[in-house]
Amino acid sequence: MNLKPIVATVCYLLREKDGTLGEMGLAWKEPTESALKLRVANRWNGWGGKVELSDSSIEATALRELRQESGVIATLKQIEKVGIITYRREGARDCICHIYLARVPNADPRATPEMTKPTWFLADELPYESMMASDLLLLPSIVAGKKVTGVITYDQEMIVIFPETNIEVVSNL
Repeated sequence: MNLKPIVATVCYLLREKDGTLGEMGLAWKEPTESALKLRVANRWNGWGGKVELSDSSIEATALRELRQESGVIATLKQIEKVGIITYRREGARDCICHIYLARVPNADPRATPEMTKPTWFLADELPYESMMASDLLLLPSIVAGKKVTGVITYDQEMIVIFPETNIEVVSNL
């Protein structure tokens, strides 16, 4: 059976320093029912979630999720799409995830029940050992100012299956 994919967003907060990408804001994904079902709990991540019927665009989803999960209010001019990744896992619906960076001056993310411990990390010292395995395939290029697209395939234990994973750096999304 071929199910319609889930469409979602994830948004990473940025603090620029001296004209360079200085820090990236992340939060700890708590073990909510949906996070446990998707096997994404207990990891550092950006803020995001699924598109809702009330969202007028994918950008509206990114802005809504950032606001709901962090309290940070961003505008369309402050977000930039830097990736579109299809996540695949046997026995689960595909998830097409639109990845955004948000440059919001003086952003002060707050903890919410879903996302706790908001923390700023140096962009070149992200805690990859406590993030999704696929983040190491994506975020170094994104931090370097590039855009990415592709497919990441996981097994049932959320281990990346490399022969079925393909990430490309692109000039436009």
